[in-house]
Amino acid sequence: MEKLTILLLVAAVLLSTQVLVQCDGEKPKKTRLRFLKARMSSREEPCKARLELCERNEECCNDSCNRFYCWR
Repeated sequence: MEKLTILLLVAAVLLSTQVLVQCDGEKPKKTRLRFLKARMSSREEPCKARLELCERNEECCNDSCNRFYCWR
């Protein structure tokens, strides 16, 4: 019974550690968003939003022109 209690405590610590690590994993997303916003603001022409007509990847805010529409 004592071993089971210790095992449950270890499992709880491992799970809480995993949750903390996953929460820290969201920080790079924020960094990437800041990078994309800075890149969009440095363009000469305003970029096109999702589902707007396009001819080249560079026209879209996300650089993804597919079949004449901006995607993602």
